[in-house]
Amino acid sequence: MGAKNFTNQTPYAIAVTLTIRNGDIPGSEAGTQEFSLNPGHNQLYTYSQGTTNPYLDSVVAVVDSGGNIIASQQAVTIRSSVVDDALNTNNTVVFTLQNQSLIVSYSNN
Repeated sequence: MGAKNFTNQTPYAIAVTLTIRNGDIPGSEAGTQEFSLNPGHNQLYTYSQGTTNPYLDSVVAVVDSGGNIIASQQAVTIRSSVVDDALNTNNTVVFTLQNQSLIVSYSNN
């Protein structure tokens, strides 16, 4: 199963788009899924049922902070790269704001 706990530690709603990988080779897309994460909320989001397609190829997060659009994107191009490991070996994704940057951190909690 492909699932992660997403946490929004910003004062704004975040629009999240996940690109699900078809199999284990980066760049082979099985589709995208979108969801919104309210300020200060946690959400366990399941993006793939069973053992089929448990990997992510990208995470895009967008915040509208009162007239300013702030975005962050991490995308995998090579298997076992830093981004691939961050997206696919951690079960928690945390969004924070630092000045005008949307920071995305990954961990196992």
